[in-house]
Amino acid sequence: AILRDAPPPLARHCRECPPALRRLVDDCLRKDPSQRPTSAAAVLVRLEYIAVDWQRRHTLAARVRRPAVAVPLVVALIVLVAVLGYQHHTRTQQSADFAAGLDEIEQLAREERLVAAWQRMRDLANRYPDQPALDQWWLDLGFPMSVKTEPPGARLRLKAYTEPAADWIDVGSSNLVDVRLPRAHLRWLIELDGHLPLEISSSIPLPPLQLVPLADAPAGMVRVAAGNVADTGLPAQSIDAFWLDRTEVTNAEFQNFVDAGGYHSPELWPNIERDGQVLEFDQAMTLFRDSTGRPGPAGWELGRYLDGNGALPVSGVSAFEAEAYARFVGKVLPSAWHWHRAAARDIHSDVLVFGNFDSAGPAPVGSRAALSPFGNEDLAGNVAEWTATRAGAVHRMVLGGDWRSPAYMFNDNYAEDPFLRAANIGFRCALYDDAPDPALLHAPQPAPPTFGEAVDDEVFAVLARFYAYETAREPAELEIAIEEPHWRLQVWRVPASYSGERFQVRVYLPRQGTPPYQTIVYAPPGSALAMTDIKLEGTRDFGYLVRAGRAVIFPEYFGTYGRRLPPDADPSQRRNIRPNWSKDLGRALDALTDHAELDQQRIGLLGVSLGANAATTMLAVEPRISSAVLVATGLHSLARPAELDPINFLPRTRQPVLLVGGRDDFVNPVATSQQPLYERLGAPAEQKAHYVFEGGHVPARQQEVVGVVLDWFDRHLGPVPVPPR
Repeated sequence: AILRDAPPPLARHCRECPPALRRLVDDCLRKDPSQRPTSAAAVLVRLEYIAVDWQRRHTLAARVRRPAVAVPLVVALIVLVAVLGYQHHTRTQQSADFAAGLDEIEQLAREERLVAAWQRMRDLANRYPDQPALDQWWLDLGFPMSVKTEPPGARLRLKAYTEPAADWIDVGSSNLVDVRLPRAHLRWLIELDGHLPLEISSSIPLPPLQLVPLADAPAGMVRVAAGNVADTGLPAQSIDAFWLDRTEVTNAEFQNFVDAGGYHSPELWPNIERDGQVLEFDQAMTLFRDSTGRPGPAGWELGRYLDGNGALPVSGVSAFEAEAYARFVGKVLPSAWHWHRAAARDIHSDVLVFGNFDSAGPAPVGSRAALSPFGNEDLAGNVAEWTATRAGAVHRMVLGGDWRSPAYMFNDNYAEDPFLRAANIGFRCALYDDAPDPALLHAPQPAPPTFGEAVDDEVFAVLARFYAYETAREPAELEIAIEEPHWRLQVWRVPASYSGERFQVRVYLPRQGTPPYQTIVYAPPGSALAMTDIKLEGTRDFGYLVRAGRAVIFPEYFGTYGRRLPPDADPSQRRNIRPNWSKDLGRALDALTDHAELDQQRIGLLGVSLGANAATTMLAVEPRISSAVLVATGLHSLARPAELDPINFLPRTRQPVLLVGGRDDFVNPVATSQQPLYERLGAPAEQKAHYVFEGGHVPARQQEVVGVVLDWFDRHLGPVPVPPR
C-alpha cells in the first residue's frame, strides 16, 4: 500500500489540525521523493511556522476575528453594552427620581400637606427600600400607632382632614401594631362586612373602635363612645355610649312629621309651659305656625318648606317643636353634655375651617365635610342646635354656633327662650341605651375661671426646694455620634440627680454657623408620654433651629419615652414628674460645661404643649435660661399642690418669654387661658409678647410660627454668627 496507494487525507483523523500541518504531512508522504521536503531541517522550519501560527490563531483576538466567533461576540457585546447602559441609565434615573421625591416631600411638608408628604415618603420607601435619607422623614412625618377594632379584620383607610375630596389611602386591616402613620389630623374610613361603616376624624392615636352590626344600628345615626366630658364650661361628667344623628334634621325629614299630623297629636307635646303656666294643647299650637298661618316652622309656607330647601337643616322651630319631632321618631334631644361629648374637640381646630360660620345662610347637611371624631357632621356651625338641658328656670341651652355667628361660638355655651323660632336654630336627635341622669337636664350657671394669688417670697423659697438638685460630679458620657444631612447628632448619657440612672440627652449640632453655638433646650409635647423610645420622636418642632445655626439639646425627661412611669405608678411618683423634669434640665445644662462648642451664656428654651406647660414652673428656678418660647400652653384653674401650681412660678419668671397660641385653641382659649398666663409672667412688658396664630392647639401654618420664633431668639440671644467666607 505504501508503494501503490495514496494515504487518506489527514483531516479524517485530525479535524483540528491546521491546514499547513495537513499539507506538510501530505508532502512528507509523497510517492515521488523529489516532491518531499529535502531535509528534516526544512520540515522543522515549516513546523515552527505552523506552531507560531497556531498560537497566534488561538489567542482571543484571533478567535474574535473569525466570522463564526466574531459575529456572535459582537452581538453579545452590543447586548452587554446595551444592558450596562440601560442599568446605568436606570440607576441615574432612579437616583434623580429619589432625589426629586425627597424634594417633593420637603415641599409638601412646608405647605403643611403632611399626609401627602407621608404618602410620597411611603411610595419612595416601597420603591427604594433601606434608604437612610428617609429615616428622618419617617420620624418627622410618621407616628408609631396601633389601631384595634372589635371585631378585628376591618379595612382601614385614611386621608388628610383638610382634603376631604382626596382619594382614600389604604393602610391595611386591623389590627395594626406600631405602624408609622401620618402625624396629622386625619379622616378615617373603617369598614367591615355586615357592620356599620365608621367615617370619623382623629388626631393620633385612635382609641379602640367598637364596630356595630348593621342590624343593630339606627338609620342615620352614629355611635358616640362613652367618656368624660370636661373643659366645656359645664361641670365634668362621665357619659355612657349613645347614638346621635349624623346630621341635623332636614326640612324634608321634618316635612314627614308635619304630613303625619305631628302638630295635631297631643301625645307628642306634653307640658308646654310659659311664664310658669302649662298651656292647653290647642292654645300652644297657635304659637307654632308658618308664615301663612299653617302648622309648621316659621320660615315655611302653606305647611311646606320652600322649593329646593329639602336638604337644608330645618330651622325656625322652637325647642318644643324639636322635642315633638324627636318623640315622633322615637328619640330625644341630647343633653348639653351629650352634645359636647359628640363634639369632642380635638387639639386641631380644622372643624372650624369646614364649619359653616359667618356666611350668607345654612348649607345642605353634610355638604361642608365638618366631621367630628365620632362621625357626626355640622356640629360646628350651620344651625345652632337645641338641647334638652335647661339653663336657669326657663332657657334652653343652644350649642355649636351657626351660619351667622363667629367661629368661637362652637366652643361657647349659651341659652335661649325655648319658644324662640329663629332662622339660625335647628336640632338633631339622640337615642340612649338607658335613660341618662336627670341632673344632665339642668345646667348650673358656669363660673368664670378663677386663679389664686401667688405665695410670698418666703413660702416660694420653700417651694423652690422641691426643684433643687446637686450639681453632677460625673461628666456626661458620649454614647454615640452620628453625621446626618442637616446636623451632627451626639447622644450623651447624663447622671440623674435623684437616682443612680443615667438619662439620654440628644444634642443636635448645626452644620452652619460658628461655635460656640447658641443652645436651645427642647421640651417636647404630649407624644413624649406615649412613645416608647426618644429616637422615634421627630425633629419638626425644632429642626429649623439647628438648620438656622443653633444647637438644640433634647433631654429624655423623667416619665417620658423609655423612662415612662408604669400604669400603676403611685401618686407620689406622678407628683415628682415636674420637679424631676426641672432637675433633668439642670443636669443637662451642667453637661454643657464640658463642651466648648456650646455657648453656656446664651441658652434658650423651646417648649411645646406639654413641654411648655412644664416650663411654666421650670423657668422660675433655672436662671441659666436666657429666653424662652412657649407654644400651645395656658393657665387653668385647677387645684394643684402649691409646688406644682404655675400661679406661684409665673411672677418669678424674669426671662424674656414669647407665648405662642392658637386663636381657636379648644384646650387653652385665648381669653380665659392664654391671656391670664401671659399677664402673670414676671418679665417686663417690653420683654414678653403674645403671638396668636390662626388655628387651634397646633399651628395651621408652621412656617409662620418658625418666623416669629427665630426672630425672638435673634432679638434676645443675638443673631447667629455667620462664618467668614
